[in-house]
Amino acid sequence: MESPYRCDNDSPLLLPSLRLFIPPLRLVSAAMWQVVQRGSVQDYGMVEEFISTVSEIVPDLLNADQKAQLLLGLRARVVLELCRAEQIQDTETIEMHLERIKTLVSTWAAQPCFAEVEFPESNFADQIELLLKDPEEKEKFFQDVFPTDFGPDYDSALQVLMLDFLSRLEKLLPVPDIQQTASMLSAVPSALEECVHSVPDPQHLRTVLMYHTTLGHYDLCDETQSIPSSFGNCILSSLSLPQLEKVVIDADQIHLQPQSEQMQGCVTVQVEGETVTLLDYIQIEQPSGLVEPDEEEEREINEEKQMRM
Repeated sequence: MESPYRCDNDSPLLLPSLRLFIPPLRLVSAAMWQVVQRGSVQDYGMVEEFISTVSEIVPDLLNADQKAQLLLGLRARVVLELCRAEQIQDTETIEMHLERIKTLVSTWAAQPCFAEVEFPESNFADQIELLLKDPEEKEKFFQDVFPTDFGPDYDSALQVLMLDFLSRLEKLLPVPDIQQTASMLSAVPSALEECVHSVPDPQHLRTVLMYHTTLGHYDLCDETQSIPSSFGNCILSSLSLPQLEKVVIDADQIHLQPQSEQMQGCVTVQVEGETVTLLDYIQIEQPSGLVEPDEEEEREINEEKQMRM
């Protein structure tokens, strides 16, 4: 089946693009699921570590029986894969895995929640020890026993347990909406500042937006899914300020009204017989020929004339 997660040129979305709309923990969970689904046994150790970490923090995600089957099942599968090699050279790693299985079982056995769980770790460990020592027994095991006991049914059980675990984890961590996320960021100013400046790469952003537009999850032409198109017209109305015109008046045509007849906060002038009131002015420069000197200026002028005489 062809994957729907492809962009315009039929190439899959790259990780930077996926990170723009998929939460980090979901990406990790999806990667762990892919490992188990594909049977990538070489990476089962990372899956087991992930499950152990999460289940220790939130024990209720798995009951005792599910936890034992999933963790022991993954590690046992790793051990068997190491033993399948024609020439077993890494016996130390195999022994390490067996010791880990024994440690897990002994730890769980001391916990009341595992009281009803039966652990066959001793039989499994003895079988592995026999395979390491006897090549004929090893060949017989992988021809007759392995395909039946550790074949498709075994892998399918691991997949079901893993998917159930990840589904529970996903329900525990729902993705918050915009307002919830904004509220969380507002509580941590440094995080808010970092997010403000973490604008995504335009190319990756374009890829993601075009990808989702192609899927048609949201009809951009459906006005019922958003606010009315006319909403916000008050903003444009506020920006539509009246056109400002610069009026230049010849000084010879100006006659200032007496101060007593002028309105407070404005200047009234008479231009060619018509009275004009200037409102909201910053500064009015009166023509020098129309300015009447005050008493102080008149006294200074008289003193200067007397000194010249």
